[in-house]
Amino acid sequence: GESALDGWVPSVPAGKTLEVGTEEYCQFEYIGLSQVQHCCFVVPAGGLGERLGFSGVKFALPAEMTSETMIIEVYAQYILAFQNFVNQ
Repeated sequence: GESALDGWVPSVPAGKTLEVGTEEYCQFEYIGLSQVQHCCFVVPAGGLGERLGFSGVKFALPAEMTSETMIIEVYAQYILAFQNFVNQ
């Protein structure tokens, strides 16, 4: 069969560099937060962390070493924070 991507050429989209705390940054953040109730979050298959010297799944790796909070926990905290924001 035919591919829906025939003739499509990947390209890097034009972007914008924002500096945290500027008025322009805050405007874009406001726009993003006003749309967060329409977002969905996906947990991709992470596989095992054997090449990293870890016997478990990669999402169980610590996101940082001081608290050893797992990557999946940080991800879940972001989702809960957005959920709380929308429900205010």
